[in-house]
Amino acid sequence: MRGERSKNEKVVIIKNLFAPSIFEKEVQLILDYQNDLREECGKCGTVRKVVIYDRHPEGIAQINMADPEEADVVIQMMHGRYFGQRKLTAEHWDGKTKYKVVESEAEVQKRLSNWDQYLTTGEEEQNSKTMEGEAKMKLPGDENEDDDKEIDNNVTRCAENAAVV
Repeated sequence: MRGERSKNEKVVIIKNLFAPSIFEKEVQLILDYQNDLREECGKCGTVRKVVIYDRHPEGIAQINMADPEEADVVIQMMHGRYFGQRKLTAEHWDGKTKYKVVESEAEVQKRLSNWDQYLTTGEEEQNSKTMEGEAKMKLPGDENEDDDKEIDNNVTRCAENAAVV
C-alpha cells in the first residue's frame, strides 16, 4: 500500500560484530552471540529472528524485528556502539544483498575434520577425568572408614533438622 514501509525495513544488519575465526575455536559462541543480540534488541521491541553469518568476513548479524519502527530503534541503539573492542555499524537491509558465504567442498571437509577432532579430544579428556575420579573414590574397607561415618552422621543431622523445620 502507498505510504507503507517495505518488509526489508524490518530487518537490521549489524556489521563488524566478530571475526569469523573465533567460531572455529569455540562453536558455542554462535549461540551466545544470538542470545546476546536477542536480549539486547528485545529491549526495543519484538525480535522475530536472529541470524549470525559466521563465515562472513565482515562479521555480519541479521535481526528481524516485528515492525520497521522497532528496527529504527535498534539501529539507533546499536550503530556506533562498541562490542568486544569492535565498533558496530547497524543499518536497514537493502532487500537484495545476500550475506551467506558458500563454502567449498575442501573447506567443508576441513571444518568437519576439525569438529571430529574436537569431539574425540573432548571425549578423551572426559574419560580421563572420570578415571581419575574413580581412582580417588573410597571403597568399603579403606583405611578412612571414620570419614565415612562422619559424613553419615552429618547427613543424619541434616535430615533431622529438616524434619524439625
